[in-house]
Amino acid sequence: MKYSTAYGVYQSAKVQAQREDVMNGFGNNGGEEFLSYLQTGESMIIGKDNEWKKWYDNMSGRFVADPE
Repeated sequence: MKYSTAYGVYQSAKVQAQREDVMNGFGNNGGEEFLSYLQTGESMIIGKDNEWKKWYDNMSGRFVADPE
């Protein structure tokens, strides 16, 4: 039951972490947001979730993009 619950939480958190408003950091990318991005990516890699590639491409593109 604990593993099933943990898996469900992970799946839900993964979806929420990739929402556009979350990805944008609500307009303020400070230290907490960067740590959150790091922990999300690490959890996807550790969990052998192939969606980490999409996550990495999206986040690295945001970090190097010119602000408008």
